[in-house]
Amino acid sequence: MRAAIGRIIQKILPAKYWTYLQSVRSRNQQVRWLRQQGLLDIARRFSEANGSSVLGGPFAGMKYPAESIYSRNSVPMLLGSYERELHEIIDSALRSRYNAVIDVGSAEGYYAVGFALKGVSPVVTFETDARELRLCQEMARLNQVSERLTVRNWCSPAALRDLAGGKRCFVLSDCEGYETALFDDGTVEALRRSDVLIEIHGNAYDPLVERFKKTHALQTFVATARSAGDYPELACLDGDAGRAVTEYRVEGQRWLYASTGSQ
Repeated sequence: MRAAIGRIIQKILPAKYWTYLQSVRSRNQQVRWLRQQGLLDIARRFSEANGSSVLGGPFAGMKYPAESIYSRNSVPMLLGSYERELHEIIDSALRSRYNAVIDVGSAEGYYAVGFALKGVSPVVTFETDARELRLCQEMARLNQVSERLTVRNWCSPAALRDLAGGKRCFVLSDCEGYETALFDDGTVEALRRSDVLIEIHGNAYDPLVERFKKTHALQTFVATARSAGDYPELACLDGDAGRAVTEYRVEGQRWLYASTGSQ
């Protein structure tokens, strides 16, 4: 019944408001689950032992606000192990000079602020959840990169085309299933000079491959398991180390990287 009601509401509401509702609902569910599993307490213990700055990975040294640390599964971010499958792509993008880095679905700002801090390109970030957008702005202030970050709340296909069309941009997308609507044929064409990294949700993979393969070289990355033994910083958590480093993704989580081959 709930699923049927959801489909009806989705048909009635404009995409902007439906995506906003999905984002807020997903975030609320996530926080409840993390609290029930004790993962918010684990994040607190880890930061008390190791500090509130990212320890490794592409964004080593980036400072995290306490509110962000205590409201998510933040140990992988603080370790620098977060989405390590993508580190090679991120490192390359940080060294490149794009017209802009565009982060669609930035949440608290791990990538948006990280690129503003470590990269050479200006950053534009989109986030529909006002709570997460506020945390992103706070992390930008904490890292003294607010002037390099343009913050917006909604990214329509037209907005993305206007921002990136005909330019060379690096686009990251983690937008809870909205990616099939965002990267329509017109947007893909507008992004033919840009590199695009998309976290896949639901059944979005095949349609996006069909659209992007006409203009881009494609790579697929699949989430892999983490080993607590790779990170001595987790010793402070004793028996909770394995749970702390896990990212709790759906089995077979994929990312699609559509690149131009330009450097």
